[in-house]
Amino acid sequence: MKKFLLKVVIFVALFSATLVLSVYFIPPDVSIKDSFLYSIIDRHEMLRTRNSPKLVFVGGSNLIFGLESKKISEAYGISVVNMGTPATVGLKYTLNDIKPFINKGDIIVVVPEYHFFLRNGLFDGQTDLLYILFDIYPEGKVHIQFGQWMHLLRFLPNYVREKTRPFIKYRILSLNPTPNHNQNSVTNVYSRKALNEYGEVAGLWNKGNVPFPPSFLEGEVDMKAIYFMNRYNDYVKSKGARLYFLYPCYQAKSYDMSLHFINQLSNQLGKNLSFKILAKPERYRFPDNLFFDQYYHLNKNGADIRTKKVIEDLRLVLSNDQLFKKTNRLSTSLSDKGL
Repeated sequence: MKKFLLKVVIFVALFSATLVLSVYFIPPDVSIKDSFLYSIIDRHEMLRTRNSPKLVFVGGSNLIFGLESKKISEAYGISVVNMGTPATVGLKYTLNDIKPFINKGDIIVVVPEYHFFLRNGLFDGQTDLLYILFDIYPEGKVHIQFGQWMHLLRFLPNYVREKTRPFIKYRILSLNPTPNHNQNSVTNVYSRKALNEYGEVAGLWNKGNVPFPPSFLEGEVDMKAIYFMNRYNDYVKSKGARLYFLYPCYQAKSYDMSLHFINQLSNQLGKNLSFKILAKPERYRFPDNLFFDQYYHLNKNGADIRTKKVIEDLRLVLSNDQLFKKTNRLSTSLSDKGL
């Protein structure tokens, strides 16, 4: 029995040492700077340099693949920042990440994917969040509390495996360079270089749609996400800013398959969310042919339609906003601008 326990202790010690060495001493692959995830650094710069009051969209990749911030900025004469981040980073971190940049008069619109409200751990982040915390933006650790660290532990082995594999293969064995992290070889749009000055993927507009399977959402709504957003709203109000909720764009087939869950979520948000919901979920249900390569990723035509809807929904709110009235930001009608 003692020999068995000794072997267990040795195994745990070696395993733990391997994890620590991999996390802190193996440098990230050079291609990480060209990855989709690294754009969080560029987005921070946008938040720092755009004047307040500014309009900030926060959510997953539905914002990167399906919103044209330039049009929104032109419609209202306000700086716009798209803080869309891959969903596997987690909505909790993405919201906390922008806290230092929220100023008086800012308008924050949270546009989360439906998957954040499932009890699958996506809300708290997965492997991609570990890449950000250890390889891209270590300062972000200040936003992670004990409970979220415990959640992320389950993804640590996968992170270490992904990180050590290219190090061994390409640095120790001196083989050919590794492809970009998070790069899609078919579409070639999942990279930092594909993003425009608003943080949105412009490169996909010249590409055709890519076939993909629909998504079926089922299960109970994770109320933790809703309660967190309510607490976040308290913080936003303390900064003299405003927070609004908008449903994501979603493929019609996936929407219809997931209607029971979406109705559950709509009911829970309607009863429990402490800030305004700008539209009903069905408003952002789009035909299948408007999606590029995934049920949240619109093509050019889809992005145009979605952006017009967002402008319209924001107008209902901003037309009653005293700050915008004082600065005459809504003096030019949307119809005059062809929006």
